[in-house]
Amino acid sequence: MQPIREATLQQFRRGTAALGKLAPGSGRISSMIILRFSLAFLGLVFLVITEVGREIYRPWVYENSVQDFGIADSIGSLGGAFVVVFLVSAIVGKTPKKLGSAAFGAATGCPIYEILQPYLNTGVFDWRDLIASMMAAYLAAIAARAACNIPQINRCLVDT
Repeated sequence: MQPIREATLQQFRRGTAALGKLAPGSGRISSMIILRFSLAFLGLVFLVITEVGREIYRPWVYENSVQDFGIADSIGSLGGAFVVVFLVSAIVGKTPKKLGSAAFGAATGCPIYEILQPYLNTGVFDWRDLIASMMAAYLAAIAARAACNIPQINRCLVDT
């Protein structure tokens, strides 16, 4: 019974390592894979928060004349920047260097999109949206890049 179990375990390790799902020789899921899935999950969480903010929070603020310092007006740009940076980083960032480059590239694209909205017929230009998207995008990019420097992740990234 033991040789069959060991042979099955070896086949499993070879098969999953060939798919790039395991860190070489560790038998564990690569930390970079976990980081990328975490960023994708965060991107989806921010997508839900952004849409809830647009559909529920914004109308509530307008109906009740609540002073929220323009958050309701800029919630799409604010949340959308987090979504773009986290999802692009998760999709493109196969290595820490690529992840950092993707995060800052996406962060740079968010304010450019805000400026180009009137020419693309996708919205109107608003300074508050531009500032909100710049702040959120670069904060998200810094967070995504900093996640690569967490000691538990960084220790395993050398193997990936």
